[in-house]
Amino acid sequence: MKIIAASFGVVVALGGPALSCNAEKATYRHMEDKNFTISFAKQKQPKAWSDIQATLHTPSRKLDFEFTASNGYEVQSMVLLTKSVKQDHDIAISFFNKSLKSLGLPESGELAPHYLFAAELGLWLYYAGLDPQDYIPPGMWKLEKCG
Repeated sequence: MKIIAASFGVVVALGGPALSCNAEKATYRHMEDKNFTISFAKQKQPKAWSDIQATLHTPSRKLDFEFTASNGYEVQSMVLLTKSVKQDHDIAISFFNKSLKSLGLPESGELAPHYLFAAELGLWLYYAGLDPQDYIPPGMWKLEKCG
């Protein structure tokens, strides 16, 4: 097993066989708290930046997001699609291959990133005013299954 310390201060243990699948079939599990997953699917009406929709699965709910990016200095973000929940700002997200090289926004038909990092996702979810409250610790999400 190989240990890598990434620039954002998270230590990631890499090792074992790496999964490989198209982005629209990817499911990720939080590396610190296994109760949380994010699954990708192709959007019915694709947007300009990405045709992938992400669904966050918590022990108490499912929330749908789409991906977007800013112009200029690119910041990749998750934007909430679930209308019954308030989101006051976009949630930054980063995508990485198995060697932790940064990737662009995922698209259907392309290889899924091996890791996701959304530092503010847990913070936003905790303070979103939802009952019951969900707590996702800071950390990486790892590609767990395809299909």
